Amino acid sequence: AALGKEITVNFNRKGQATGMMGALYAFTNARVQGTARVWKTLSGPAGTKIILGGLTLGVLQALALSAAGMGDDEPPEFIKDKSTIIPLGSTGKYIAIPMPLGYNYIPAIGRKLTELALRGGKNPGKTAFGILEALMDGLNPMGSSTMAQTLAPTIADPLISIAENKNWNGQPIHKEDRSSLNPTPGYTRFKDSASGLGKVVAKAINYLTSGFDNYKKGYLSPTPDDIDYLISQATGGVGKEAVRTWTVASGVYNGEDVPAYKVPLFGRLYGNTKEPAAEASKFYKNLTEINQHEYAVKERIKNKENPSEYIKDNPDAKLYESANRIEREISQLNQKKRLMVEKDVPRERVKVLEMAINARMKRFNDVVEKYRATSTQQK
Repeated sequence: AALGKEITVNFNRKGQATGMMGALYAFTNARVQGTARVWKTLSGPAGTKIILGGLTLGVLQALALSAAGMGDDEPPEFIKDKSTIIPLGSTGKYIAIPMPLGYNYIPAIGRKLTELALRGGKNPGKTAFGILEALMDGLNPMGSSTMAQTLAPTIADPLISIAENKNWNGQPIHKEDRSSLNPTPGYTRFKDSASGLGKVVAKAINYLTSGFDNYKKGYLSPTPDDIDYLISQATGGVGKEAVRTWTVASGVYNGEDVPAYKVPLFGRLYGNTKEPAAEASKFYKNLTEINQHEYAVKERIKNKENPSEYIKDNPDAKLYESANRIEREISQLNQKKRLMVEKDVPRERVKVLEMAINARMKRFNDVVEKYRATSTQQK
């Protein structure tokens, strides 16, 4: 009986601070014991085999993803860090098998190092930071998140996450305003996967706190994605799956495409890097990186430095003018889509516009990939 209790977490074992820490941070006792158990296993006779096997699995993972034609961020990094990905050919579809927490950082390190070698050693800082994040995720008994979320009591985590616009895996929760000088009501900024309930509640809150004027941003103006996030955090796993069920049912009823990751239960084990939601996520990430290139190039010119060496190392920096143009086009199309939805335009017409938006995003993403591939070949 004593040995059985010690296999995983012995809830009868408590430290002097367990009561206080448990009140502030949920599952502290289980997390601390789990971390200690992992280290005890790795320092034992099987530790070397586990580490070598994990690193080998990571190498094979990187090679399999590369052979399937997937880029560094396909699937998203947080999924690859916690799951073994089985690509289904070159279709962009994949199966994700969750890895045991506490050990998942070992394959992640092997994969990240292999990906660095496959891209010709480009951007080693990104790899180093990714390895550090994986280690902190595996070694931190308080859980993985930003520093503010880690230090804050559990009850405050959802509000801090929304303020930082980062969920537990570092992904953005909501769409931000493109310009702080041109604020828009939160209910107008939502992802395709936002639930109908979230949209209704977000619009009501904005209306009540804007002087009953939904054309102005209210004192409180959450996005529908913020509302969905708060509901899922308040109700736990059941709430998360309920929100996903609502999203799927609403999507089927309205004829909308529902991202694979939003499907209850099934979405945890399956994904598609080529679906519209994935293309949109990649598009905005590319925009952010190219905006950084634009700043770097213009600052060099401003300081009378030659930016040619920087552009040679980062060929996609040449795309900043195209990026600014396509960003304006997408913004206008999204605004048109929102007005069509508000006016109850037939779903078929809205879907045609969505396809046009997605086609523009995909073309831009493909161009960015070609420029980056040029840099890798040169390396």
